[in-house]
Amino acid sequence: MDALVAAEETLGLSLKEKQKEAVLAVLDGKDVFCALPTGYGKSIIYRILPTAFDYLLGREPGHSIVVCISPLNSLMIDQERNFKSKGIAVECIGEIQKDQGVIKRVISGNVPLVLITPESITTNPLFRGMLLSQKFKEGMVTLVVDEAHCIKTWGDNFRRSFSDLGQLRSSLPKIPVLAVTATATHGTYDVVTKRLAMEDVVIIGLSPCRDNIFLSVKCVTLADFVENIAESVRLNNVNHPKTLVFCRTYTDCNLVYDMFEEKLGSCITFPPGYPNSRKYRIIDLYTQANVDQVKKEILSEFIKENSLIRVITATTAFGMGIDCPDIANVYHWGSPHSME
Repeated sequence: MDALVAAEETLGLSLKEKQKEAVLAVLDGKDVFCALPTGYGKSIIYRILPTAFDYLLGREPGHSIVVCISPLNSLMIDQERNFKSKGIAVECIGEIQKDQGVIKRVISGNVPLVLITPESITTNPLFRGMLLSQKFKEGMVTLVVDEAHCIKTWGDNFRRSFSDLGQLRSSLPKIPVLAVTATATHGTYDVVTKRLAMEDVVIIGLSPCRDNIFLSVKCVTLADFVENIAESVRLNNVNHPKTLVFCRTYTDCNLVYDMFEEKLGSCITFPPGYPNSRKYRIIDLYTQANVDQVKKEILSEFIKENSLIRVITATTAFGMGIDCPDIANVYHWGSPHSME
């Protein structure tokens, strides 16, 4: 507890009860499965761990390393921005990191919090070798798997690297694993803990149910669905409540976005009639087909309180873990792949 209190004071944090339980269990060397609601602050748990371990182990600041495996580049970029704004030493590595200086610092064990995708950590020899290097192994204290439910939902066919994460335990036999998610059934828990080779797991969770969130289902044509949103955009333009429209496939995303263009015409930009370029759009499209720089631009604009972008059409991966508290409406065009 002393290490946790010292870390809270150093970072200016005051953890909630379940956050404290998770941190203390990891500090005790336990594997932890943490299912806490969206907005509860799951990322704070692994943000504080490097500092807490420094105090626990009597190390100089910045010598303990936490590796966080994250499913999406967009999520890592958002977290990196958020953490750095709070003074946390963190870096994304993998296919999105082009700065060789950053990669060298991470591999040398000089970055306390490392964000990386499953593909990079399991298939890239450079990063697999990083885990085996003596200095890195001496510094590493926790392996975190963020959005851990993806191991079940994506691991079988879509992204096999999620299913391969358990192989890392052979390289890191004494390192505790922290699996974090906002949504998990008993079946998801069983799959995740088995594939990550977690043992004697400490389970920490809260119900995700909230009074201000409800689900409704309506049968409408695509034209009517888009028109209902477009009408509000015409009336309110940049004051339209922030809205996400999720689609099952990239093809559907493009179809919905094209329909918005058709319905809104010159009103798809602000001021109306300005060129239909990303600089002026009220509605935008976010899919895997976007180049990384475009994704970064859309994300960084949308999370602003006074964002010009009011509606984003995307696959469900876009909203995963994104820190954007003022989203008012979420639509699914077509039934989602699962209720999780």
